[in-house]
Amino acid sequence: MASAHDFAEIARSASEASKIRLLDVDLARYQNPPAHTCYPLEYAFYLLGDVQNKLVVDLGCGSGEKVVPLRHRGARVIGIDISPHLIAIAHERLRKYGVDAELRIASAYDTHLPDESADVVFCMSVLHHLQLDRVKNEIRRILKPHGLFIFKEPIRFSWTMKQARRCFHPEKKRMCRSSSIL
Repeated sequence: MASAHDFAEIARSASEASKIRLLDVDLARYQNPPAHTCYPLEYAFYLLGDVQNKLVVDLGCGSGEKVVPLRHRGARVIGIDISPHLIAIAHERLRKYGVDAELRIASAYDTHLPDESADVVFCMSVLHHLQLDRVKNEIRRILKPHGLFIFKEPIRFSWTMKQARRCFHPEKKRMCRSSSIL
């Protein structure tokens, strides 16, 4: 059941979607980025390693901007976003690039994915929109044992990052990698 917070997020996303223009994605930039890159998104792609034929869940995929380079790296991708407006743009982006990926309208708190089905949960600039205590349970539920959770947040010393450090401590069962300095 959608909460008031979910409805507010859907409305915010609809406003964001109305401003999006489909620009070309620099695919080469994310194919084999160096470990020493100063760009957080490139570093997040570096952390992925070899994702050939692995299931990567792009949680909060928005307009699908990261889905295209994930597919070009050989990953099987499921993009999930709560916003039907952003998913519609993501479908348009996939058509533009001739890329196939599964896109779903769903909450980050209830992805409807099977337990331990994802090799990687890729979450770029989304956590600060979410209730961490709720989303951590869903991420842990869908990740395979030894699966990777790779996330990037816009402000590394924010309250969100402090809470994420507590929720997704690397010593837990599943590995946590962040493109910010934790």
